[in-house]
Amino acid sequence: MVKEELISGMKNALARGYSIEQAKQSFINAGYSRDEVDAAASSLYGVIPRFPQPTAPAAPVYAPPAAPQTPAAPIAPAPVYVPRAPILQPAPQLQPRPLPSTAIPKKSSTGFLIVMLIIILAILLLLLGATFFFRGSILDFLKNLRVS
Repeated sequence: MVKEELISGMKNALARGYSIEQAKQSFINAGYSRDEVDAAASSLYGVIPRFPQPTAPAAPVYAPPAAPQTPAAPIAPAPVYVPRAPILQPAPQLQPRPLPSTAIPKKSSTGFLIVMLIIILAILLLLLGATFFFRGSILDFLKNLRVS
C-alpha cells in the first residue's frame, strides 16, 4: 500500500516544477525506501522504470551541444496559502456618565475651613510657647493679683 504522504509530496513537487526523477530522488534522500517511492510514483503516472543503480563512471563521451528547448507551456506555480489577519472592528465608544451633584464635594468651603483650623492651631501653639517662656513673669503677676 502506498503512503498518502508520498503521493501528496510528489504532487506538490511536480506542481512546483520538479521532474518525477528529482521528486523520487528527494524522497529517497529523505529516508524513504526505493520501493515505496517507486510505488507512489507509479500510482501517479502508471509504471515508471526504477532508477538505475549507481555504477562507476565510464570514460566521458563527447556529445554535440543540443539546441535549447523551450517548454511547450509555462509551469504555473502552486497556489500559496497566505493567512489573513482577522478583521477587527472598533469597540463602541463609551460616554462617561456625569456624577450626581451631591457626590462632588465643594472644595471652596472645605479649603477655607482647613485654612482657618491651621491658623487657630498656630495661635494656640504660640500661646503655649509664650506661656512656657514667660512663666516666671506670669507667676509673679498672678501673685501680685492675690496680695492686693
